[in-house]
Amino acid sequence: MKTQTRGVAVIENAVDIAQSPEDVFDYCVDLTRELEWNPKAKRVEKVSAGPIGLGTRYEAEFLKGSPTTIEFVRFDRPLGWESVGRSRRLDAKGEGRVSATEDGAHLVMRMELRPKGTLRLLLPILGRFMHKQQERNLAAIRGALEGTGAVAARRGA
Repeated sequence: MKTQTRGVAVIENAVDIAQSPEDVFDYCVDLTRELEWNPKAKRVEKVSAGPIGLGTRYEAEFLKGSPTTIEFVRFDRPLGWESVGRSRRLDAKGEGRVSATEDGAHLVMRMELRPKGTLRLLLPILGRFMHKQQERNLAAIRGALEGTGAVAARRGA
């Protein structure tokens, strides 16, 4: 699903994964793992101390020269999380929901993107592009967690 209203692109995709909800949740909230499944991630570093949870902060780079600060503002293991990301060019709200299925877990990821400056002109294109990109990302997450993707092979699974 993708929608666009008043300067915001909303992208939502879902995938079923043959792993426990806890494993899916833990993999997804460790944003340093995003380098394994998101080809647009150039750099992701955890910048706050302690275990991953509410208030955990990361610094990431998706667009060259535009660092993004990401913070978990809701953290309910293993059911869901919400993060807020801010950069010079784009603000984003991310949400993940995980539910148990007969064969593992159902993962729903939702993003609300608010481009700034001239990037706002690209909002319709950005929404379509990100919807397709997120479909590929969720397939890569499934492959990594189920041990069927190139990512799993690189990790030695």
